[in-house]
Amino acid sequence: MGRFFHLYLTTGLIALGLNYAWERAQAWLYEGVGYGWSGWIICFKAALGDVLMVWFVLLTISAAARRLLWLRQPRWLAAGILLGAIVAIAFELYSMATQRWAYSEWMPTVGGVGVLPVLQMMFLPVASYWLADRWITRRMGQPETS
Repeated sequence: MGRFFHLYLTTGLIALGLNYAWERAQAWLYEGVGYGWSGWIICFKAALGDVLMVWFVLLTISAAARRLLWLRQPRWLAAGILLGAIVAIAFELYSMATQRWAYSEWMPTVGGVGVLPVLQMMFLPVASYWLADRWITRRMGQPETS
């Protein structure tokens, strides 16, 4: 299997772990997400959805950059962070409008959008991608070309 497959599979697994930890940490900022068994399941489902958003951001930037590895190019790194913010804002607005969830009074918001979910999608896709690239480079012995 090629580097593309390994990179995106590894990115997805790392993103699942990072996003699950993030979801658990911010669970108290949402209404109805407790710390019992149901809260764990809700956060796991959210983390799976986050992985899909991570892949969307990374594949979109890879297509725009016309290269698989783009992290070391400041223009594409900034584009990945910006696209992550746009995806998060759009999804948060949709989810609030359709009442998929509600913020608790403790969630910091700007314009009705939770700040932490936006920060999550700004930084965790790029962090997941970077960690996956580092892991694969060490495991497969392929040079980094990002």
